[in-house]
Amino acid sequence: MNTIIKGQKQADEAAREAAKKRADELDAALKIYAANGIEVLSLQKEQLQLRIKQEKEGSDEQKKAILDLAVWEGQQNKKKADKLKADQDKADAKAKAAAEKAANERKSALDEIKKNEEENQKDILQLNMNARDKELSSLQLDYDKKKETYEKYGQDTSNLTTKYNNQKVEINKKYDDQISQALTDRTSKNLDTYKQKELEINKFYDNIIKNCYG
Repeated sequence: MNTIIKGQKQADEAAREAAKKRADELDAALKIYAANGIEVLSLQKEQLQLRIKQEKEGSDEQKKAILDLAVWEGQQNKKKADKLKADQDKADAKAKAAAEKAANERKSALDEIKKNEEENQKDILQLNMNARDKELSSLQLDYDKKKETYEKYGQDTSNLTTKYNNQKVEINKKYDDQISQALTDRTSKNLDTYKQKELEINKFYDNIIKNCYG
C-alpha cells in the first residue's frame, strides 16, 4: 500500500515538474513574442493552466493560479465583448452614413424631377405670355391710331374704346383658356410619368437604405 502511495506521489511530482518545465518554456516563448508585439492567447492560457498543474493540489499557490486563470479569462471575454461592440458601433456608423447619403441623393433626385416639371410649366406660361403680349400690343397700336384719327376729326371715341376694351377681354380670355387647357392636358399627360419616376426613385433608395442596415 505504501508502495502504491509512494508511486502515486512520485507520479504527481513528475507531472508537476513536467508542467513547470513546459510553463517555463512557454514563459520564454511568450516573452519573445511580446518583444515583437505578438500576442498568442492560446499559449498564454496553456501557461496559466500549467501553473495550476505544477502546484500541489489544494495549496494556496494552486488556488492563486486558478484565480489568475479566471481573471485572465474574464479579461479576454471583456476584450472580445469590447471588440464586438466597437465593430458593431463602426458598422452602425457606416450604415447611418450610407443611409443619410442615400436619403440626400433621393431628395436631390426628387427635387430634380419636380424642378423639370416646374420648368416645363414655366415654358408653357412664357409662350402664352409672349403670344398674348404680341396680340395685345397689336390691338393697342390699332386702337391708338384709330383714336387719334377720331379725335382729329372731332368724332366720338366712346364706341371705339368700348370695342377696344371688349377685344382686350376676349384676347385675355382666349389666352387664359389656352393656358388652362394646356396645363390641364400636360398634367393629365405627365402626371403618370411623374408619379412613375417618383415611385421608381423611392423604391430604388428604399432598397439602398434597407441594405445599409442589413
